[in-house]
Amino acid sequence: MESVAYRTIAGPLPRRALRALTVNRWLVAGVLAYALLTVLTTRGLGLADPFAIAFDAALRDYIMRLVILFALIGAAFVLGHVLHVVLFERPEQPLMVLRESFFTVHRMPERIVTGLPVLLLLPVCLALFSALKVLIPAIHPFDWDAAFIAWDRWLHGGVDPWQILQPLLGYPFATHIVDILYTLWFFVLFLCAFVMAFKLRGRRLRMQFFLTLLITWAVLGNGMAAAFASVGPCFYGLLTGAPDPFAPLMAYLHHVDGRYPLAAVQIQEVLWQAHEMKEIAFGRGISAMPSIHVSTALLFFLLWRRMSRLMGAAMGVFFLAILLGSVHLGYHYAIDGYVSIVLTVAIWWGVGFVLDRDRGLDDEPEVPAVSR
Repeated sequence: MESVAYRTIAGPLPRRALRALTVNRWLVAGVLAYALLTVLTTRGLGLADPFAIAFDAALRDYIMRLVILFALIGAAFVLGHVLHVVLFERPEQPLMVLRESFFTVHRMPERIVTGLPVLLLLPVCLALFSALKVLIPAIHPFDWDAAFIAWDRWLHGGVDPWQILQPLLGYPFATHIVDILYTLWFFVLFLCAFVMAFKLRGRRLRMQFFLTLLITWAVLGNGMAAAFASVGPCFYGLLTGAPDPFAPLMAYLHHVDGRYPLAAVQIQEVLWQAHEMKEIAFGRGISAMPSIHVSTALLFFLLWRRMSRLMGAAMGVFFLAILLGSVHLGYHYAIDGYVSIVLTVAIWWGVGFVLDRDRGLDDEPEVPAVSR
């Protein structure tokens, strides 16, 4: 006889789909608003087909990578659970135990239906983000770099922040490690998205993460990036042709690249070539202020400190590595990160304030939460 829990989870598909949309209603509304922003922006620039940029250039190149990555993560979880049951628990009827575990204990059908809308919406968000990011030069010229350089020096005693970091990180192997951590940002992003997409309990925290992520991408990564258009230290000399205070840093990074290949150097070359050719594709586009890498890394910390002290500490270290790496690798001015920190915390708390008034979202964590 089937368990009550199984019959409840395996209810009619339309009912489960409606429940999934209800659970994700804030995210669905946010993505629709983001799409509307893209329409208004592209039409305002006189583009005939606003969604062609987002989906033809970005979504098409990205969606298969996301599907493969999430499939690998899901397969790893399933395989790990099966091996744990078979090798360590060793029940007399492993298939029955696995069936009960997946359907009743882990509630996999409900998790899949709940997480599927997120997995479908995430590529759309990234496509819209990329579409608007590559349009920054058409919206506003890159004319804020000089101001940010001056503000950086004012904040750091008249010295460029990369020079302060050089005695600490200016060793080839140290730079290599920072580069690896900076590149891991993409994997950590997708891993966090995967975990939170299929999270059933603590729906308020789950939605706070996704809404904050969406708003930071749209408001900081697109809106502020266009309003305060800047290219960052790595492109300053190429853009302005003026005396480049970051030339020694870039020379050092290219020297290290000859010994330990740096993803930062290769990515920066691809981004500049795409900028010169006005190429519209996923992952293209140049902007420094504010730093989405720093913003999202901080979001990882804000999320995980609520679920696990150990993971919270690990994400705190990762956030610090991204903050320092953004300057040391020449991507950002220090003030890019500082502004991202302040605004991301404000958005995180603002979203939490709004969600606290949504009685349809529970705030029951899966593990004891630490202090907020």
